[in-house]
Amino acid sequence: MKKAIGKAPLRYVVRAGKDYATGPYRNEFMRDRDRILYSKPYRRLSRKTQIFLPASDDSVRTRLTHSLEVAQISTISAQALGLDRDLTEAIALGHDIGHTPFGHTGERILNRIATNCDRLGGLSPDLGIEEMGFKHNLQGVRVTADLDILYQEVSGLNLSNFALWGIQNHTKRSWTKCGFRQEIEDGYICNFPQNRSRESCIHGNNKNALMNHFYDKYYDLWKIKNGNDEFGHEAWSFEGFLVEFADEIAQRHHDIEDGLTAKVINIDDIFDWIDQLMRPYFTKQELRIFSSLIKDGPEFIIPKTSKLIVGCLNRNLISHSRSNLRDFYKAFSINSNKDFIDMYPNLDTQTEFVTENGTLLIKEIIAYPEKLEMDQKILQEKLKNSILNSYEVQRMDGKAGFIIRQLAKAYLSNPQQLPDNMIKQLFINSHPDKEVHAIVSVGEMRSWLNQMYYSSRNNSVRRNLLRVICDYISSMTDDFAITEHARLYSSSESIKPH
Repeated sequence: MKKAIGKAPLRYVVRAGKDYATGPYRNEFMRDRDRILYSKPYRRLSRKTQIFLPASDDSVRTRLTHSLEVAQISTISAQALGLDRDLTEAIALGHDIGHTPFGHTGERILNRIATNCDRLGGLSPDLGIEEMGFKHNLQGVRVTADLDILYQEVSGLNLSNFALWGIQNHTKRSWTKCGFRQEIEDGYICNFPQNRSRESCIHGNNKNALMNHFYDKYYDLWKIKNGNDEFGHEAWSFEGFLVEFADEIAQRHHDIEDGLTAKVINIDDIFDWIDQLMRPYFTKQELRIFSSLIKDGPEFIIPKTSKLIVGCLNRNLISHSRSNLRDFYKAFSINSNKDFIDMYPNLDTQTEFVTENGTLLIKEIIAYPEKLEMDQKILQEKLKNSILNSYEVQRMDGKAGFIIRQLAKAYLSNPQQLPDNMIKQLFINSHPDKEVHAIVSVGEMRSWLNQMYYSSRNNSVRRNLLRVICDYISSMTDDFAITEHARLYSSSESIKPH
């Protein structure tokens, strides 16, 4: 789109705490991008699994290279649609900043621990619903708002409400279902292997266990403020919706590329799937490239196949979203970005408007054509069954789950095995009086922990400890988690300081 309409409105930027001036060369969203880019959690993504362990092949994607590809795809879309490239890039670079080691396996294991579904042999304290849940997108907000502190004067990285909304929006806030809960005639039973002695699911009919209520306290951070200085609706943006789709596009193409490199799928299957599901959406040029692939050597087939997938999906996303945006601007008489900014406080993601083809919600504007959406989901499912359910990936996932669970058990059975910064975090979380933090040494904090930890099996310190353990494990790289497991459990591993 030639006109820059629909950019996330800087006028409504809110940050949790006071901050420095942006300076003459950066706007608010550039600052968000740069703070993410220079942060320690972002750097650690370089050794966190996307699908295949980084140690298995130097050329496979990591969470960092995945994030860079998401940024490349989404900023092209933002430019084509006249949206804000800086905000788009910030959200894309930061969208996985709260991810665990070992990909989604790590996330699922920590969520079971953080919902009392896995009691780790009885070590875990009882949690209230308000203390439950782990989700990597919401953890990304926690990391940037609380855990990774940039300056003493600000809170965390002190990102804008728009950046935080985009980070949490790239996937669902709640879990869709529990894979181990089975409905029976008079309730639910739990089929999680460690829980087979239970007569029923501990959460019963309570769906709140899937809602990750621990993170509710962060929700105001991604809202705007209205005229009387109270929080209004969420700081949604078309840029944030774009990143959500770019994340999926990046996954489609590097699933194919890494799957072929790892030899868990074969090129004939890929050709068949593309022919069945993607060919109808190719341009004439793309059809010629696809037809010529079989003649290319294997070193050229992989990048050309990726190029086809990314190009086709992104082009159709841009084209269809552009049409939806035009209908949106027409419905609300928006002719300039100023019009959009003035209208923005009255719009939220559920706002409905009429188009020539029916009605749309704002959250549905950035989208594929309906048939393409269905076909690319079929492609996604085929790739999942071939790659994620392959022997190689499942074996790595099994090992990863074992390592994370064993680490959590070690720290819960003896929290003194946690490093000093985690002991400090536990002490601060358990003592709201900031003046106390400055005068107590780490040694005194460890003595306090010994006294409090063993005095009661269900006190708040134990519950705070479980959250600190989830924070610590989720921050680890794959390499560090493997090494830490060896330090704690291998008798042959020499005992060295971190």
